[in-house]
Amino acid sequence: MSFFKKLFGTSAKPRTLLDDFQGVSGRLIVKSYRRIGAQLGCAPTAKTTDAKIVEIYSTIVSTFSQAAKQRGEHIPALYLNTIVLKFLKVHELFFGSPFPQKY
Repeated sequence: MSFFKKLFGTSAKPRTLLDDFQGVSGRLIVKSYRRIGAQLGCAPTAKTTDAKIVEIYSTIVSTFSQAAKQRGEHIPALYLNTIVLKFLKVHELFFGSPFPQKY
């Protein structure tokens, strides 16, 4: 084993180009939705973590795209992004504060 590997250790799994792409795209997704939320005065706010934004985005886009593909349809990106924003609002409504709002 080389001196540098002993000194700094080795990572369990080498990073790939896909890992780098997912990291960059995740940051871009979070930044975009946070900017939209700030402009519109809605979710996502600081109550929603960056990881949760990426998780909701990934789940909604993949699920809706898969359903559209099965039906032989295409959902434009603008509509998918609007759907994601609605789900982010719902997430904060129900999970954003320790005390749910009463209506």
